[in-house]
Amino acid sequence: MHHLTTQTANTYWSTKHQFVNTNGKLVGRVQSVLTVKKADINEFQISCKGVNDAGKVSSKLILHVHDSPKKPYTGVWVSSGSDKCEGECIGARKALQIFKITCLSYGNQALSFDNCDPNTRPVENKHCHTKRCDTSWGIGPWGKCSSACGTDGFHKRAVKCMYKHGAEVAKDKECSHIMPRKPKSYETCNRIPCVKDKCIDYQSYCGMVKSLGYCKTEWSRQQCCASCTQSSEVRI
Repeated sequence: MHHLTTQTANTYWSTKHQFVNTNGKLVGRVQSVLTVKKADINEFQISCKGVNDAGKVSSKLILHVHDSPKKPYTGVWVSSGSDKCEGECIGARKALQIFKITCLSYGNQALSFDNCDPNTRPVENKHCHTKRCDTSWGIGPWGKCSSACGTDGFHKRAVKCMYKHGAEVAKDKECSHIMPRKPKSYETCNRIPCVKDKCIDYQSYCGMVKSLGYCKTEWSRQQCCASCTQSSEVRI
């Protein structure tokens, strides 16, 4: 066991092996490195890397160093977690970082929480800032206009505040800093006069509209003019 007293990065173990067959051909290799860096009075950053012919893997964690238990308590709090801000996004450039809290005996055995001093219990989570939680407006396509002409036409589209790292939806207030403001989700369309002598069907289902007796509505007569006036009169 090493006594972690260094103020700078220090490699505690490093191994490198190569494996050859009887013909002298290289058939495999492995390399592993453990580096410990003191980051604070009670905190060490530990990096561990391993490489072989199948690929490589690396891991980084924070080790917290504590004093021995103080009576009447028999355990000490240990907080562990990644030093990267990679928790759930909870706002623009803001994430929730989670730490694992354990009560350990001085012999490194897990104890129930009542064996540790509740007044010195570490935090289990904290807010952190990360570009991973940048936000932007996600804008969908405009839907079909509700009218071909006249004064009632409108169409809609989906406008949502999104985190850039994925499909996760944020609250609109998390995009309030983006200029210009929230794009329109509702807009008028086809606001043009309906020409009476251009009597045509704008929809493929106009024959059904007439057979079901829906030609009494102004909207149906505009969209299905030819079908609704086929007998030279509008059924009202």
